[in-house]
Amino acid sequence: MSDTPGGTSSLPAILLSQIRSRVRMLQRSSLERAWLAVEPGDWPRPLERVNEPKDRPWDLELAALAYELDAVLPDLPIDDETLREFKSGDWSIGSQFQVLAPLKILRGFVLPIRQVPIRVPVSLKVFAFITIDDDSFLDRHLFQGIHYHYCLADKRHTTTMVCWDTRWTPDPVRPKDVRAIFHELHAEGAKSVRARPERWNDEKRKSIREACASDLKRYRIEEFRCASDDSSPVWPKTAKLTPRSLPSLKTTSRRKRK
Repeated sequence: MSDTPGGTSSLPAILLSQIRSRVRMLQRSSLERAWLAVEPGDWPRPLERVNEPKDRPWDLELAALAYELDAVLPDLPIDDETLREFKSGDWSIGSQFQVLAPLKILRGFVLPIRQVPIRVPVSLKVFAFITIDDDSFLDRHLFQGIHYHYCLADKRHTTTMVCWDTRWTPDPVRPKDVRAIFHELHAEGAKSVRARPERWNDEKRKSIREACASDLKRYRIEEFRCASDDSSPVWPKTAKLTPRSLPSLKTTSRRKRK
């Protein structure tokens, strides 16, 4: 991206650093708020629907920073690759967490969450500048399903999250099979501690699955985030993640055109 706007002034870099800090603060606070109502035991009923609200208010501070960054960036030509990527999605800056009611498990909690856009729009100039440095905090408004952050008994977040195998379908020939749940690492939260899921005994693993299974009765499986390919089973311990179905060439070409 040799022709993307970078600017010679340090001001764009300073503004970008402030934007990044604001996004991280919003993510952190959205997780910390999860416990505020838990202490007195008055956590509200879990949301019946978790679709992203279209009228989510903008974060005014983040919007002001994005507007200022756009204003100070020079009007330089944008290369075709960056332009195509920009037009391929409904981009905004940052995402935060929608937190559902924490679920008690053996010696800990699992916190059901889903990632939702902060919905601060991005101009082409800002998009091009950000992708040069670090595009990890750009949000494409893609669906991010429900998953679970594993928390210790003292409510500290850990680097482990738990996800269902959403691709699994019941097999009438094997009626005793159940939907498996898996654990993997997540990158959110510098203050998170490292969990040791390899030390979980069967009782702990079963309690995690049983707690999360209550949500399967409340939400459609399409509303959950599927476990990643490098995840490991929680329960059943011998479970294998259902592989992705291979898209046809016709389907692939159609997706590329969107």
